[in-house]
Amino acid sequence: MANGAKPFEFGLVMAGAVSAGAYTAGVIDFLLEALEAWEQAKAAARDNPAAECVPNHSVLLKAMSGASAGAMVTAIAARALATNVTPVADVDNPPDNPAGAPADERKAFRNPFYAAWVQSIDIHHLLGTRDLEGGDAPVMSILDSTALPEIGGNVLRATGLLRPARPAYVAETVDLYFTTTNLRGVPYGFGFSGEITDYHHMMTAYADNVHFALRWGNAVPPSDVGGPAVTLNPAQVAPSGSWDAMMNSALASGAFPVGLAPRLLSRPAADYDRRTWELPDEHPLRTLPVKPGERPVPVEENLVAQRRIIDDPTEPRALQAVVRSEEPLHPLWPDGIRGTMQPDPLLPPDADPAYRYKYWNVDGGVMNNEPFELVRRALAGDGNRNPREGGKATRAVAMIDPFPNTSDVAAKYKYEKGISLVAVIARLFGALVEQARFKPDDLKLAEDPQVYSRFVVAPIYKTDGGETTEPAIASATLGAFGASSPSRSVGTTSSSAGAIASASCRSTSCCRWPTICSRTGARTRNARASSSGSRTKRPV
Repeated sequence: MANGAKPFEFGLVMAGAVSAGAYTAGVIDFLLEALEAWEQAKAAARDNPAAECVPNHSVLLKAMSGASAGAMVTAIAARALATNVTPVADVDNPPDNPAGAPADERKAFRNPFYAAWVQSIDIHHLLGTRDLEGGDAPVMSILDSTALPEIGGNVLRATGLLRPARPAYVAETVDLYFTTTNLRGVPYGFGFSGEITDYHHMMTAYADNVHFALRWGNAVPPSDVGGPAVTLNPAQVAPSGSWDAMMNSALASGAFPVGLAPRLLSRPAADYDRRTWELPDEHPLRTLPVKPGERPVPVEENLVAQRRIIDDPTEPRALQAVVRSEEPLHPLWPDGIRGTMQPDPLLPPDADPAYRYKYWNVDGGVMNNEPFELVRRALAGDGNRNPREGGKATRAVAMIDPFPNTSDVAAKYKYEKGISLVAVIARLFGALVEQARFKPDDLKLAEDPQVYSRFVVAPIYKTDGGETTEPAIASATLGAFGASSPSRSVGTTSSSAGAIASASCRSTSCCRWPTICSRTGARTRNARASSSGSRTKRPV
């Protein structure tokens, strides 16, 4: 990228991972460490013309999203962007030494990724009974979750660590999204004309998200995607106010059903009226003749199929596309939520902007485990599309997914003797979750070799013979609740990513991490990664 060129913008998506959030934390920690080192190298090269050549283009982190454990890492990453972070160069001498009980912690973590995911969390905390002490509250989960908000509060301690200025690789406004499964739901509906008046076909949305914006100044507004954003001031990181609300939202996203306690969130009901959705444009067809005089072709509603026609050299007739735009959908709130309000052009006339909508939440990964679209749309802005071609891509989304290859479908299927009622119930729940996560558009774009705006980072495990095998990390066992103890042999790594990874890797040979390479040629098909530790490929 030449001097003076616009920075390459990117967003990060952190998929649900349960205990493998340690892997995601390691990737993000190493990425931030690499970006810091790159900026320092560029500054040194500017001051010393004889210094080793350093790629001098710029990148900007503009958005992050997370589901479940990925949401918790996203919250920690927001804190890390606002503070100085010390890498873990030696697991025998980490930057922090947290208190044995999270409630007793008083110091600010110098590396919140490692301190939270490796040093603070412990099965003994989750097997406690503090959540059952006092009051008449119902039993909300199998495990005791009271240590989790304490660890979250400890992450937000930042005394003496605040950055004096915004990092050069971070945009002035960074949009943050946390997916949740809203157990109360948001009602929508549409009416019919005819003899029956006030009749609506109703639908209820349970897949939800919470939107925050980390802002250095007010020059760049947050994205409209996801509804109004709660502002996070990087100079006021603390376990209170909007930062505490952000951490609680992340914990709500990580409230694994039954295992961990649901979390109560509250927001203005009017937020849902202001939330925008990607919908077909009122005038969805755009025709741009490829050659003058050639007739247009029928427009395919499926964008992937449409591009197949456009790109087909045997069909050089016309270029048409289905245009999509960000539009609001107003909920049909019941009486008691609607009310009198001040005029607002973005809200229906009977909406009540003062009503606080409270709702219990469980794991956001149940409905949306890979919140890719939120970041993609935030990056796209008003254009609603990120350039995909290798020579034109100026923005990209990278997803960190510790479990990209898991599927319950096997070649052998026992069907001869029927299926028990218990098996039906168990399979039905899994089927509902997996179907909610099924995204055919992403599947099709992921396999398109001409798409250069989507990438994924995932672990890889190699045997002594050099063969890859699954699962790549130990935490894939026990329904993704597995783990292994940190290995001392990882201490030779120069990055805290490797140290954090040791908590979830089943062998230290998989605990090396992706080398963050600066791509000067836009035509490189895939972002590079070290072959021994992680792989980077197109997301599914």
